Amino acid sequence: MCLFLYPAPKTKKSKKVKKQATTKTPGGENIQEAAMPHPHGYWVPFAAEQRFEEYEPGYITKAQWTSHGEMLKGTLGAAKENGNKIDGLKGFVSSGMTEARDAIKNTQGAIKGTHLAISDAYTAVQDVHSTLKTTYEAIKKNHSEHTNKQDGCVAEIAKVRKLLEDEAKKREEAHQKQQNIQEAWNYYQRFRQAEHDAEPKSSRNGPRSHSSSRSSSSSSTNNDSFSKPRRRQNPFEERHEPESRQHRDRNLKRAFREYLNEFLSEAQPQAKSPEGNHENHQHFYSYYADPWGGWHHHRQPYPGWSESYDSNIDDGVGQHWPPPPPPQRPHNAARGHRRPRHFQGWM
Repeated sequence: MCLFLYPAPKTKKSKKVKKQATTKTPGGENIQEAAMPHPHGYWVPFAAEQRFEEYEPGYITKAQWTSHGEMLKGTLGAAKENGNKIDGLKGFVSSGMTEARDAIKNTQGAIKGTHLAISDAYTAVQDVHSTLKTTYEAIKKNHSEHTNKQDGCVAEIAKVRKLLEDEAKKREEAHQKQQNIQEAWNYYQRFRQAEHDAEPKSSRNGPRSHSSSRSSSSSSTNNDSFSKPRRRQNPFEERHEPESRQHRDRNLKRAFREYLNEFLSEAQPQAKSPEGNHENHQHFYSYYADPWGGWHHHRQPYPGWSESYDSNIDDGVGQHWPPPPPPQRPHNAARGHRRPRHFQGWM
C-alpha cells in the first residue's frame, strides 16, 4: 500500500493540553522535522489513490498548471540558450573590441611617431633651406662682384687692344711710308742714272753746263761718278745722233712710265687693306699719293734737260714725270737743313 500525505483538518479536542516549558535548545533535526509537513489524512489502500487524486483540489490545480509549467520550462530553456548565445556574442564582440582598441592604439602610436618624424624632417628642411638661401645670397653677391670686375677687365683689355692696334697701324703706316719713299727714291735715282747715261757728251760739256761754278762743280762730279766710257762716233752717227737720242729718250720714258704704272697698280689693291690678307703681314706696299702742293710745271733742274726732252712729242709724260730731283746741298751748308717745299710731296 502507498501512503499519501495531504492536508486534513485538525480534530477539535475538548481539553487543552498545557505546554511545558523546556529549556532544551532545538537542534537541526528538530528544525527539519518541524519544517516537514505533517499532513493529517487517512490511509488509502493501494490502487485507490487515483480516485482521490482526481478529486483532490491540489492535484486538480497541479494538473491545470502542468502545461504552463512545461511552456515556462521551454521558455526558460530558450531564454537560457539565447542568453548563452548572447554571452558568446558578447565575448566575441568584447574580444573584437579589445583587438580593435589595441589596433587603434597601435595605429595612433604609429601616427604620432610619423608626426614626430615629419616634424623633424620639416625642421631639417627648414635648416637646409636657410643654408641654401644664405649660400645663394653669397653666390649672387660674388657673381655680381665678379661680373663687375670682368666688365672692367674687358673694358681695359679692349682699351689696351685698341691702343695696340692704333700703334701697330701707325707703325705699319710709317713703315709703308718709309718703304714708299725709299722705293720712289730708288726709281728716281735709276731714272736719273738712265737719263744721265743717255745724255750726249757734247751736252754735258756744252756752255750751258758751266752756267755757274757751283752747278758746274756738282754736275762735273755727277758726270764723273755716273759717266761710262764710250767709243768714238763717226760723222754719220754724229749727224743722226739727235734723232736717235730723241727716240731713245722717248722709249726710255715710256718704259719707265709703264713700269711705274705697273708698280703702282700692283701695290694699290693690297695697300687698301693689308690686314685683310693673312699672307702679306710681312710684305709692305707703296701708296700712290699726290704732292702736297699739287703737280706743278717746274723748270729744268739741271743743264741739258731741255735738249734731251722734246716737248712737241706727245708721249703722255710731259714735264710731270719724273718729279724734280732734290737740290744739291751746298758745300758749306750744315747737315739737316730743311728741304724745299716741292720735295715734301714724297714724304
